[in-house]
Amino acid sequence: MSERESAGKQPEPESIDLQELSIKERIVIATFQRPAVGLLLIILLLIAFTFFIAFLMYIAYFVL
Repeated sequence: MSERESAGKQPEPESIDLQELSIKERIVIATFQRPAVGLLLIILLLIAFTFFIAFLMYIAYFVL
């Protein structure tokens, strides 16, 4: 038994209730399990952020 295993008992993956996790925690777990999905989520969030900034600049142009 390794030092890490003896220091703290890790719960079995089957015993973890995913409904108790927040959205952020679910995204982190999905990213570790499937890195391609995590990378896709990051790219989509960056694109959404870019459109949000462009929208704010568009609104500011007509207000000012």
